[in-house]
Amino acid sequence: MVHPELGRIDVDTQVLFTENRAQSLVVLTTRPGTESHSKLELLSVIGHQQLTS
Repeated sequence: MVHPELGRIDVDTQVLFTENRAQSLVVLTTRPGTESHSKLELLSVIGHQQLTS
């Protein structure tokens, strides 16, 4: 995925389905220790704040 301020964030994707496949849940994770993981942690802290002025 590409964040407008942090740039590219590499994610692993897993899709979980209900038994009848009527609903799905998409889980995006990053690998610990990677730059992408650090970026995702930063996003969890800053939320919707702008990083630039």
